[in-house]
Amino acid sequence: MKGLSGKTVLVTGGGGAIGGAICRRFAEEGAKLLVADKARASAEAIASEVKGRALVFDIADYAAANKAIGDVGVDVLVNNAGWDRFQNFVDMQPEDWEALIAVNLRGPLNMHRLILPQMLARVGSSGEAVYSACKGGIISFSKTLAREVARKGITVNVVCPGPTDTPILRGFLGEGEADRKSTTPWCAPSR
Repeated sequence: MKGLSGKTVLVTGGGGAIGGAICRRFAEEGAKLLVADKARASAEAIASEVKGRALVFDIADYAAANKAIGDVGVDVLVNNAGWDRFQNFVDMQPEDWEALIAVNLRGPLNMHRLILPQMLARVGSSGEAVYSACKGGIISFSKTLAREVARKGITVNVVCPGPTDTPILRGFLGEGEADRKSTTPWCAPSR
């Protein structure tokens, strides 16, 4: 971790055990810390320890995150915040998924949306960030679900065909006929 002296680093979940350790390590390198956490006491304790600034908000709440960050310049974003509920999928309810997705997927999407505009001169984009996050999520979901149901004789797979001649791809590339049909599947679990 070289070249961080004077850089502003925002660590989400910075008040937790892992987040606190991340903040301490960046502080050792001379970085200026923004300790973001929804637990005020934890954020303030770590911020005090690393001589940083506490930002108290829930990363799943875009408006609250936007208000808390304001126009603070950020050089490094560490999306550390996250939590899990160890429960088999078939025992979960949709509201359980929403809580997990809010923190573990929507939260990082919110943070990237708020911070990346400051970094656009340094970061390129292929135009598929959210799509890629969704597909990566389906792959991980499918792997975990496969382990949960394997003993019941159920197989879960993911098909990822790669770039395929479809109207969407041709439209992106600016070629081909828009009405040509394709039956190639996208990344999806199959049974």
